[in-house]
Amino acid sequence: MDSGAEKLNEAALLPPHAYRRNHLHYELVCYVNCLAGCRISGNAEGETLFKDRIERFIAAHPATSELIKYYEAVTDYITPTR
Repeated sequence: MDSGAEKLNEAALLPPHAYRRNHLHYELVCYVNCLAGCRISGNAEGETLFKDRIERFIAAHPATSELIKYYEAVTDYITPTR
């Protein structure tokens, strides 16, 4: 299992109302979960696609104070370890 994906889906870390389709951050949460699925399955093309979408979303919608920890965790997840 992908421990980073597990962390990103912890209720305490998720944006409020993260699974409501009419909520702004639903899109980001879906992108993150699609990225996790691509990583688990080894789909490199999908991984690149969803990383790009996440980065564009974050650039267009900066974190509010209640979302800083989630955004940090997402950024850590999409940033390759060196």
